[in-house]
Amino acid sequence: MLAAPVAWLLLALWEPVLAREVPPAGCVVAVSARAAAAVVTAAVLVWLAVIHRRAGTGLRGGGSREIAAAMITATLVGLGWLSVEASAFWYLRDAAGGDRVFHFARELTLSVLWAASAAGLGILLLAAAFLSQRHRGGVT
Repeated sequence: MLAAPVAWLLLALWEPVLAREVPPAGCVVAVSARAAAAVVTAAVLVWLAVIHRRAGTGLRGGGSREIAAAMITATLVGLGWLSVEASAFWYLRDAAGGDRVFHFARELTLSVLWAASAAGLGILLLAAAFLSQRHRGGVT
């Protein structure tokens, strides 16, 4: 049911980053309809994952596929939003007469955002695995 709107939002978020589009005139970074849509969509997806986790006993496979799909999609939406906003920031800075090194700064910012996102996900997965083992009595 949510597949079509979420897929459209993912495409709308990632397309300007991958196409290296210049933001429209008057664009305010991090305060836009795109930002609001991304935050609301990510929040709804995380909420769905939490609900599936709570109702996991009644779902086939404990709802692990649904939880994973919702969390991965929420992460992609959040990463897409951060990438679009970082790109818009550097394009607007260049348009305002900034240095010509904006391309390097943009790429560096995207690399740091993506690396931080990957590190954060890794830490969350390790913490979840540790807590799962501890809950089962495997780690003391």
